[in-house]
Amino acid sequence: VVNNDEDETEDITTGGNSNLTEVTGQSIDIDTTNVDSGDELEVQIHEVDDPDPDAAGGNPVDTATENVKLAPAFDSAEVTDSNSDEVRVTFTNDVSVTDNSGFTFDAGLSLSTTGASVENGDTVVLTLDGNIQNGDDTDGALTYDETTGNVVSADDSSDARGFTNKDVPNNVDS
Repeated sequence: VVNNDEDETEDITTGGNSNLTEVTGQSIDIDTTNVDSGDELEVQIHEVDDPDPDAAGGNPVDTATENVKLAPAFDSAEVTDSNSDEVRVTFTNDVSVTDNSGFTFDAGLSLSTTGASVENGDTVVLTLDGNIQNGDDTDGALTYDETTGNVVSADDSSDARGFTNKDVPNNVDS
């Protein structure tokens, strides 16, 4: 989270870019690809045309240091022989979910309205309205839209990052 003088905040998450437009009134992107959860990230906003710039190119107008949140990201997905009516989606860290909002599965079957559950902390189990068969094409079938979904980090409630057209290995043998 970055604070400015007006006490506005903007979340910063790892693994991508965070835009600070709402906080600063300017479009500022921060690449957090190599930032780990729990790291402290200091953001300084500098005047561009400062007549007496410091080493960073201007005098700081605003500085904030905050802990970085770890946004869950897609790790893998599969349909198994023992659960051919489920898509098991594994994230990079433990998650929480209330239903299957935001998920779409495009492989001839729809997601069931029974919702979603979490297994082993980091795996969301999505129930299908039927069974995947051996040989069914599930490549590029899974998408998650973080703007309509509700998968969040179990640690700090940061929203999971969305993904599109992920392959779902079909491990159904018969």
